[in-house]
Amino acid sequence: MDMSQYLEIFMDESKEHLQHMNQILLELEKTPEDLNLINEIFRIAHTIKGMSGTMGFTKVATLTHEMENVLHLVRNKEFPVTSVIIDVIFECFDTLDNQITAIENSGAENSSDSSALVNKLIQIINTKGVSSGGEPVVETPKAAAKVEAVATGGAGDFNIEIGQAQEHVIQKANEQGLNAIKVKIVLSNSCMLKAARAFIVFNTLEQFGEVIGSYPIAEEIEDEKFDESFEVLYVTKLDEKTTENEIMNISEIDAVITELVVLGDKVIEDKEVSLEEVLDIVSERTVDVPQVAAKTEKKKKKEKPLKLLELILIA
Repeated sequence: MDMSQYLEIFMDESKEHLQHMNQILLELEKTPEDLNLINEIFRIAHTIKGMSGTMGFTKVATLTHEMENVLHLVRNKEFPVTSVIIDVIFECFDTLDNQITAIENSGAENSSDSSALVNKLIQIINTKGVSSGGEPVVETPKAAAKVEAVATGGAGDFNIEIGQAQEHVIQKANEQGLNAIKVKIVLSNSCMLKAARAFIVFNTLEQFGEVIGSYPIAEEIEDEKFDESFEVLYVTKLDEKTTENEIMNISEIDAVITELVVLGDKVIEDKEVSLEEVLDIVSERTVDVPQVAAKTEKKKKKEKPLKLLELILIA
């Protein structure tokens, strides 16, 4: 999916958020016990993480993700704000500011390595806010065994259910030469912005068809309440293999499993209803229709322009 159309919006909002963060950090130096300031920095980091993840700026997304982890623990009063924490957050601000400037100038993040700064944030978490003076402790990545098991689970390893409304859509789709496909998407273990990645998957699928259901439901996908994989029920002009290839072109996807849905001899009534009308009914009545899917061009013309945060999922 081409996200370049959102780059200007991303830049404007990121610079605005960073300016606000700088002001709050200066206040935090004076009153480190003020949790309202921590809450505001957390909100800014969370926002920038979601935007940058969706835009594909992984260095910014990774850094803000670890900032968020530290700030979350402070908000929960698991350890107080120390001078060490404030200094590291200032470093984060400087790094983010440099990256946003690089993106503005070239459209891409610069080549600087922020892994040392990320490790400082991880060390703060592991030492409960106290500087240990030693080497940062880096968590071992999760084993890939579970992902491999899902990826090789076969066609029967689906959790998504097909309701009556979806059956009606599938019948109408079949009558018009379209396919109904169950699709399981397995994310990489290294994917930290699962909701943003799911958003890109939905938008990619919407270029070739219609998503008419998901597992888990859309709200849980938006809140990242799933493990390595999620599923969709998809009506499309594509076949299973082409659908798999389109999704595998997206980064941080480990595997895609598809299964063609066949209703057999089951006949759904009201054949005079068009496919478009049935899709509208499903969109209105089915709770698990993903709302993260891209709006149609017709709907876009009726709506006022949205801010970037209203166009993406915040992870």
